[in-house]
Amino acid sequence: ALALAQGSEEPAAPVLTLAGGEAWSQTGTVTHSVTSADDDQQTLTLHLDGDLAGGPASYPWAGIPAQLQLTAGDGPRTLRARLEDPAGNLSAETTAAVTVDLDPPQIDSLQVGDGSGYVTSADGTTYVSVACSDSLARPGELSLRLLLGEQVLYDGAYRSRISVGLGENEAKKAISATCT
Repeated sequence: ALALAQGSEEPAAPVLTLAGGEAWSQTGTVTHSVTSADDDQQTLTLHLDGDLAGGPASYPWAGIPAQLQLTAGDGPRTLRARLEDPAGNLSAETTAAVTVDLDPPQIDSLQVGDGSGYVTSADGTTYVSVACSDSLARPGELSLRLLLGEQVLYDGAYRSRISVGLGENEAKKAISATCT
């Protein structure tokens, strides 16, 4: 049970927003905002706990940092926040979550046509098969860019098989792929 100082009320629960409300962060640092419905916010202290680098922290309202460093590595992170008034009354706890994804997608394989190294169609059209992986990517989140030298063959949503035109001339050609 929460003990209230005589004649006072517990502060309103804070509203904690991480990474602008986005569910994902590609850095280990997140911007955040904290708001309170209390009339006298300047007297409040913010207590943060959870996946915060360096462990739990407390900040006077005027000294709340603009960014928070989260614990190292990829994966989901949760922060818990409570407000405390000068009498020591604590608000209800509020949580906010974000997933940190520091590792870029990997290209596991790239194959042109049947994998023989030759394109036999008269117009130079063939398929490029690409396998990209990212354990934290959501469906539809990955994108793929295929280049033939500086010529863009494909730039869009990741698909594992793309039809491309390599031109009609007979020459050795190199295709590069980037998955993001």
